[in-house]
Amino acid sequence: MHHMVLQSGVEIPVWGSSVPNATITVEAANQKRVTRSMKDGSWQVWLAPMKPGKPFQIRVSSDRGDKLLLEDLLAGDVWLCAGQSNMEFPLERSEGGKAAIDHSQNRSIRLFQLKGRVRPDAVVWDEAVRSQLNRYDFFEGSWKVCDPSSCHDFSAIGCYFGFCMEAERKVPVGLISLSVGGAPLEAFMDSAVLRETSEV
Repeated sequence: MHHMVLQSGVEIPVWGSSVPNATITVEAANQKRVTRSMKDGSWQVWLAPMKPGKPFQIRVSSDRGDKLLLEDLLAGDVWLCAGQSNMEFPLERSEGGKAAIDHSQNRSIRLFQLKGRVRPDAVVWDEAVRSQLNRYDFFEGSWKVCDPSSCHDFSAIGCYFGFCMEAERKVPVGLISLSVGGAPLEAFMDSAVLRETSEV
C-alpha cells in the first residue's frame, strides 16, 4: 500500500500471487530479489533490513507482464494500537484534541485505521458477511499520511504516543489502530486456537 511504514532493522517479507511458475522481480531501495511463483501462484521474497531515511518505492513485476508500484514508503518504527474503547477513543474528542489536530501535519507519521467490515454487535450476520469472516476478511483500510483529515478520528492514545515517539526518536512512525469497544480477549485470538481450547 502507498504511504506505509515498514519496520526498520529487520528483514522485510514481500509476498503476493500471480500465475503459476512466473518469474517475479521485486525492487526496493537499491535491493533486487527474483523468485518464481508456486503451483498455486503464491510467492514471497525477503528484503534486507532497512534504516530509517528518505521515502522509497517498491516495484513488483513478472515475466507475464504484471506490474505493481508502491510509492512514498518509509522505514521506521511500526506500532500496533490494539484494545477496547479506551484505545478506540478518537483524537477529536480528547482534551486538547482540536489543537493537536490543527498541528498534526507530519509526513514522518503514517496512520493505518483498520475498520471492521461489520460491528461485532448482537445481531445476526447475513451469508455475505459470514463468508468474509470465514476467509479472515475482517477489516478494510489504507495507510495515510498524518494530517488533520486522517488523524481526527484515529485513536487519541495512538496519536499522542506517535507524536511523542517521532519527536523523541527522530525516525518515521507507523501506527496501526485495531480497536473495538468491548472486544473480549478471544477477539484477538486465532479461531483455530479457540476451537481447540476448552477453557473459552
